[in-house]
Amino acid sequence: MLLFQAIILGLVQGLTEFIPVSSSGHLVAIPALLGWDAPSVTFDTILHLGTLLAVVIYFWNEWRRILVVLGRALAGIFSLSQRQKIDRRDARLLGLLAIGTIPALIIGYIFRDEFARVFDSLLFVTMFFLITAVLLTVVELFLRRRDSRGSRGERPILPGWMGSFGIGVLQALAILPGLSRSGLTISGGIFSGLSREGAARFSFLLSAPVILAAGGLGLIELQSSSLTNNDLLSLIVGFSVAAVSGWLAIYWLLKFLRRQKLYVFSVYLIVLSLVIIWLGKF
Repeated sequence: MLLFQAIILGLVQGLTEFIPVSSSGHLVAIPALLGWDAPSVTFDTILHLGTLLAVVIYFWNEWRRILVVLGRALAGIFSLSQRQKIDRRDARLLGLLAIGTIPALIIGYIFRDEFARVFDSLLFVTMFFLITAVLLTVVELFLRRRDSRGSRGERPILPGWMGSFGIGVLQALAILPGLSRSGLTISGGIFSGLSREGAARFSFLLSAPVILAAGGLGLIELQSSSLTNNDLLSLIVGFSVAAVSGWLAIYWLLKFLRRQKLYVFSVYLIVLSLVIIWLGKF
């Protein structure tokens, strides 16, 4: 892979992992549109680990508190005093993230071969782009109806237990390229009663365990790969670009959703799908 291709794909991954337009779909569509070879599984894994670093750094305060709760819970097996020090809010966040992660781990493991075949089809990717666009539009119509009923005001910052599981199921479906993980999980958070920004924050936190699990499997495969110096340089550059652009995407989207709506992403996905259809890249 050429260095400029690694930069472009790292930028695409970093931005579209968190902006609700599907990073996996773009990593299929962009090389196809530009006539490049599809990125290897190894390169795709490294790009995702770059965005994992972005979400860990951006939400480091939350992750630090979660790690403290986890440590105290383990120590609490042997010490009552450690159990009494556990912050209930942080413990609840840890539990919600665990429940939301389970569906993706199970579904991703059972159907990993079927999902892999879909990654070879730009037709399916385009179809899922359009499904994501429709979903984001439906969410905005739902919000308009909710607000028109006078239900504006303070929204919960975390979903309930069932809401978290439902968001996790949506995250599992987003393994399919073109179905935006952030788009589906933000939508699930909004349907659970969260604000746009609150749903986005939970979505980003929920992405970390799944990316970590997928990245771990990818790194195991990487150990059996023979890489040239050029391959290593491309991996390092792609990782770095994905991490920096991912951090910027989180920062920008959280600010954007405080005032703006999701329609703009629906329009983008529809236009992109029409371009793919017009070019006949199936």
